[in-house]
Amino acid sequence: MTILVKDASVRFGAFHDCFFIVCNVVKDVWSRHAPGIHPVITSANDAKHMLGSLHYQDRGWDFRTFTLPRSTTDLIVKELKELLGPDFDVVLEKDHLHIEYDPPQ
Repeated sequence: MTILVKDASVRFGAFHDCFFIVCNVVKDVWSRHAPGIHPVITSANDAKHMLGSLHYQDRGWDFRTFTLPRSTTDLIVKELKELLGPDFDVVLEKDHLHIEYDPPQ
C-alpha cells in the first residue's frame, strides 16, 4: 500500500517525525479496510485552513475520503483514533479526514 499525494499543490514544510508513525498506521489501516484504494494526502501546509490550524505548523494532514464508502470511512477513523492515541486528533470532516499531531499540554 502506497500513500499518494493529490498533486503538486500539496505542500509539505518541515516533516515532523510523528508523521512517519502516521504514514505507517494509515497504510496498515487502509490496507485492511480498503484494499486496493490508496490513501491520498490532499493537503498539508498549503491551502486555506482555519485560523490557528496545525496545518500551518506542519502538524496537520488531510486525506481523501470520497473514494470510500461511509461505513469503511467510519471503521478507518475509529481504528486510527485507537492506534494513534491521545497525541493525535483524527477528525472526519465533510469531505476529508483530518489528522493532526496535537499532544496534550
